[in-house]
Amino acid sequence: MSLEKIKSEWPGVIEAVKAQRIHLGSFLNEGYPVAVSDGILKVAFAKCNSFHVNTINQSIREIQKIILEHTGFQLLLECFVHDDDDFPEALVEMKRDSVANMETSPDAEPGVVEELQPDEMDDSVDETDFMDIPMIRQIVEMFDGELVAQKPADDK
Repeated sequence: MSLEKIKSEWPGVIEAVKAQRIHLGSFLNEGYPVAVSDGILKVAFAKCNSFHVNTINQSIREIQKIILEHTGFQLLLECFVHDDDDFPEALVEMKRDSVANMETSPDAEPGVVEELQPDEMDDSVDETDFMDIPMIRQIVEMFDGELVAQKPADDK
C-alpha cells in the first residue's frame, strides 16, 4: 500500500467516520496523512489542533476499523501534532493539491467537485480566506452549508 493510495482514499475515510461520529470525522479532517510504513499510518495535525488529536486517540480503534472497511488496509493510526509553525499553511496547500489531483484523475467521479459559474457567485463571499480557518470550515462542513454575503437592508 502506498501513501498516495491512502491520500486518494482519505476523503472517503473522513466521510465514513463522519457517518458514524460527525465530530470525529470533522476532527480527522483537520489532519493529513503524511507517512505509511510497517502498517502504521501517520496523520499530522497543526499545533492548534492538539485537542483534536487527543479526541481522535480516544476513539482510535473505531477509526482504524473504518479505515480497514473503507480501504481494505489494516493500519494502525498514529496521529501527532506537527512541530513546524508553518504546517497549517502547508496543510492547506496539501489539501488543495489533493483536490486538484482528484479533479484531474481519470478515476475521479464526475460531479464530485462542482465549479460555480461566474453568475452563480454574485452572492457568494470569497470563501478562501474564511475556509482556511479550521473552526469555520468545521462549522460549514458540519451543517453542509456555504458562506454567503449578507446584503445590507434597504433603509426606508
